[in-house]
Amino acid sequence: MNMYFHIKQLSVLSFLLAALLLNSAAQGYSIQMKYTDNAIQNMQMELVWQIDKNNCKLQLKNKFEGKNVSSLFFTDRANNTIKMMDENPENGKKIFYTISTTSLKPDARFDYKRGKAVLTSEGKTIAGIPCKKVIFNTEKFNCEFWLAESLPDVKPWASFFQSYPELNGIAESELSGFPLASTIKDAAGNVIVTLEATNVQKTPLTEADFKVPSTYIDASTLQRK
Repeated sequence: MNMYFHIKQLSVLSFLLAALLLNSAAQGYSIQMKYTDNAIQNMQMELVWQIDKNNCKLQLKNKFEGKNVSSLFFTDRANNTIKMMDENPENGKKIFYTISTTSLKPDARFDYKRGKAVLTSEGKTIAGIPCKKVIFNTEKFNCEFWLAESLPDVKPWASFFQSYPELNGIAESELSGFPLASTIKDAAGNVIVTLEATNVQKTPLTEADFKVPSTYIDASTLQRK
């Protein structure tokens, strides 16, 4: 009898622990995108965003002239900084740099003064997610992007990723959601940049997923020789 009660008690505790672990992971999304910049020929780029309602990070995967390069960016909203992770393929040294958002500047092609984003009623499904078209025009460029209103709001991260003007358009116009496709043209109508989501997956995310791994060294602790 005592043994049965003990086993039953362990089963209940295991269930409660599993439920606790499940609840500690926020519902997030992993969003993979194909990115093309017409200023850089012969380069294939993939963006991988991981985002929930409280956190966001971005991985850039580049393939240029046969070489694979990957960069990671972790946002820190509490300190208004972004951490950039770098790995030297020659010696395997892993370093991260902490940069204040106040010192970040956008790509000069997207550094505009006046802009307005307008949400339209036109719809489209991208990577299985319903989206609405947004027209975002400035004195420097014209942007047409597709906003997934059901995904976590990217507005809080606009100041961290200033070279993605869609985020600024969402923030400045008080829209909500995540842009899953975009085409940006200059004032002459030439395509500058395109991006489109290829895969969107629901992913349980915890605070640990948005922390710099302990294998990386803080660049500020290194002494110059």
